[in-house]
Amino acid sequence: MPLFQRLVGLETEYALRYHPRQPGTRRPSNATLFERLLAKVRAKVPAVPSHLHPTEWFLANGGAVHFERIPLVILAEAGLVEGATPECRGPRQLLLYQRAQDLLLSRAAAADDGDGSVTLVKHNRDGGVNFYGSHENYELLLATGVRLGLWRLAIVFLTPVVIVLALAIALALVVSLGLGMLVAAVVEAWRRRFHKGRDSRLAALLESGLRWLIFVKSLPLTLPWVLFLQPLAFGRQRRQLLAFLVSRPILAGAGSVEADGRFGLSPRAPAIAAVNSVTAESFRAVYYFGHVFKGMVYLLGGDMGAYRQLFRRRQRLQITVGDSNMAQTAEYLKIGTTLLVLDAIEAGALADAPRLWRPLRALRTLCADPDLQARVRLKDGRSWTALEIQRFYLDACRRFVDRGAAPHPEAEEVLRLWEEALDALEHDPERLIGKLDWVTKRYLLDSLGPEASVAEKRKLDLRYHELSRDGYYLQLEAAGVAPTLVEPEEVLRAIAVPPEGTPATRRGQLIREYAGSPGQVRATWHGVFITEGRRTRVVRLS
Repeated sequence: MPLFQRLVGLETEYALRYHPRQPGTRRPSNATLFERLLAKVRAKVPAVPSHLHPTEWFLANGGAVHFERIPLVILAEAGLVEGATPECRGPRQLLLYQRAQDLLLSRAAAADDGDGSVTLVKHNRDGGVNFYGSHENYELLLATGVRLGLWRLAIVFLTPVVIVLALAIALALVVSLGLGMLVAAVVEAWRRRFHKGRDSRLAALLESGLRWLIFVKSLPLTLPWVLFLQPLAFGRQRRQLLAFLVSRPILAGAGSVEADGRFGLSPRAPAIAAVNSVTAESFRAVYYFGHVFKGMVYLLGGDMGAYRQLFRRRQRLQITVGDSNMAQTAEYLKIGTTLLVLDAIEAGALADAPRLWRPLRALRTLCADPDLQARVRLKDGRSWTALEIQRFYLDACRRFVDRGAAPHPEAEEVLRLWEEALDALEHDPERLIGKLDWVTKRYLLDSLGPEASVAEKRKLDLRYHELSRDGYYLQLEAAGVAPTLVEPEEVLRAIAVPPEGTPATRRGQLIREYAGSPGQVRATWHGVFITEGRRTRVVRLS
């Protein structure tokens, strides 16, 4: 496959911060705030509802927005906004559509509804204990030969098992969460009556118990994955990519102030508890495969496209260890370097990639050291720093690109920025202020002075990620301190026009054509369902 031609996309979760017009105004629920945001999005661009999810809408540029409920946060405003870019090719195109998504959703949220407005926060952690995702999706070769045949057989035989298990788990969770909500209501009333608004330990214990309930009930789905599917899917890519992803926060980490005031490279890293996972509620992982089982379950909703996708040679690998980026250079490097490494792996150019002895411990070790001096052990007994790991991959990718038949300008640009960033991190990190998020945030935190409290530092941490004129990073961008890689005019156009040459192209065309016909068209990532009279026609996207 030519360089940067695989499909790639981003899914970003945004927190909602409500600003009442009058003090004392009761805060609307997050579900209500999302409905207001969605109404403004639909007023700006054509949109059609999802065929499967009642709170998801597909947009004219081929992307989507939906409200993701958080059923376990039972004593708080539950739910967040998730935006998904259209399928793109290449790092610059994806950066452009991510910025278009940020702009569209933040402007829609900011519009005042009479009682107040909303700011979106593009961060992976809020002021409490909640983590938010930034997921990357890359089209890769799943397997070949015997492994691909075994994968397809496993999918066929596991499909009825997974559907039955999913229905049983869903029913059990509805009952369990219903009882939990009832108990929570009693606890909340008791808390307000006797504790005058202070947190209830009983409520925290109840929420923790529900989380364990989710974990236990997800085990039946985890077992077939571990036994039959995980050994067959993306084996070479996952092995050779892992050390790169574990060390990548030195380029793409968003920076984070921990509860004790210490500074780390990544807000997402402390939440990663597994290398592979099929249930996000149980384990946040480096690689997430929930879409495999969702593809089976979506048969019940008539989405044959998602199921057919499970039999293809090239499928989606979802990476969930990354951070949401404000800095355009950091996001461009995150996407571009990962695409280059994947291209090199599939071409056989990274067979000698370093293998980490304990990947999750290495991730936490490297992300806890903003001075970049920490070393992690490899399986061959050597100990490398994050800079050394990244330089290994940089050198391998440079050799791979140089062997190409023709020059590739964007690959050369990624290599140049990658090398410049590693050189600056080693010798003069302040050269990267405005370019890498964690470096920029650390500089701003240092400017508070040594007497700054943890609360002040954590406030700055959150305000850095606000998608508003008051957001600290966007102020730096407006002042010219942070360089931009895509032009504002391009971003405005990408809000309504899909990228060329991807499944989003046809999806966006159909959405613009049928959005004015309520109830006539619905969409998924794999097809568009058009109802004409009593007949429903399905347009498959490939």
